[in-house]
Amino acid sequence: MIELAAMMLGSQPKTDNRSYEDIFVDRYLAFNEGTEPHNSLEDNSITGAYGIKFPNPKYKEFGARKQAMLMSRDDVDVMKKQIGEKNWEALPIEVQLGASDIFWNSRSLFKNFKSKLIQGDAQGALYETLDVITGDSVKTKEKVVYPGHATRRARNHNEWAKKNNKPLFETVVFKKTEDGGTEAIYNFNDGSKPLIKKSKNPLHPDSKYDVEYPVRKYDN
Repeated sequence: MIELAAMMLGSQPKTDNRSYEDIFVDRYLAFNEGTEPHNSLEDNSITGAYGIKFPNPKYKEFGARKQAMLMSRDDVDVMKKQIGEKNWEALPIEVQLGASDIFWNSRSLFKNFKSKLIQGDAQGALYETLDVITGDSVKTKEKVVYPGHATRRARNHNEWAKKNNKPLFETVVFKKTEDGGTEAIYNFNDGSKPLIKKSKNPLHPDSKYDVEYPVRKYDN
């Protein structure tokens, strides 16, 4: 396990003494996805503990947490192939974990995000994730903006930002655009000019425009 963690983290310092998979599953997936099966917001199907929607058959003999660890390790192998192992190992662990969080849900790194990862642009890469906030709606049968996705991306950014003395996102506000789309306004905690991302999709019908959605912190 120690050798595996060293291989995946490269020479950079870790946030604690656990392996990469332990950190990702216990800090990110447990917080964002929960540790019990639940109905998916997108299609009302059952999503397993830790957000496991499509279990890998080769890990079916293990419990949910172990499955999530092994699947996240496989994801890292895929991402390394996509951006290059040296590029991956050069990234701060907070950016790696943010990439794992994106890949866990979307199964993609997306073009601009991937480019920033290859360039080693940590903040630029995390900014690119801020518009990965849509999903299908079981109610409207269309793609919609989920506030929870937006605050999750902002939370991932904050993990890197607080280590680098950068402003943190504090709230996200959604504005309806004239064409029926949505602006996601990410507000910083120091009063800096907000970062705005636009989506052609409407806000989830159970969510509200012009309301501040707080960006929670990960549990330690």
